[in-house]
Amino acid sequence: MPSPIALSEATAERIRQRALSKGFATPEEYLAALVAEDERQEREAQSLRADVQLGIADLDRGAYTEYDDQSLPDLVAVIEEEGRRLLQTRRGQQSK
Repeated sequence: MPSPIALSEATAERIRQRALSKGFATPEEYLAALVAEDERQEREAQSLRADVQLGIADLDRGAYTEYDDQSLPDLVAVIEEEGRRLLQTRRGQQSK
């Protein structure tokens, strides 16, 4: 049995209109999709926060490489090559 949620008529109408304009069959489907997207974004944010904490821990223990004007171009070249390889792999997977 559906649980009622108290909404003003204006808010309910906005939700109905957005649901229709986005191609959802019902406002409930639209709201469920919004909640699912919110949960996905929260998981992503938690993952990013964990990655930042790992980076901070690496910095704290000195696990990093310093670059200067002479070594930075080499790093850029490595990153560019890895990016090209990744794009090529993704394009190959998409064409299958």
